[in-house]
Amino acid sequence: MASNEQIDRLPDECCPECGSGFAKDRLGRGFRRHLKKLPKKDKHGNPIPDRKGGFTMCGGTSNSWGKGNRN
Repeated sequence: MASNEQIDRLPDECCPECGSGFAKDRLGRGFRRHLKKLPKKDKHGNPIPDRKGGFTMCGGTSNSWGKGNRN
């Protein structure tokens, strides 16, 4: 997960790996969660496939996505 400082340095506050926006860090925990579950993209904007034929998702693993309230 990106820290608040890393996100604040981005011109549009969107993840450089997938393009998702970030939730605000209202509780001051030092990191923000992704607003959308999107696949990571290569430098040409194409989704990066994983070994199983799906896509490598950004913003957490399939086991961690949606757990906890980090906004």
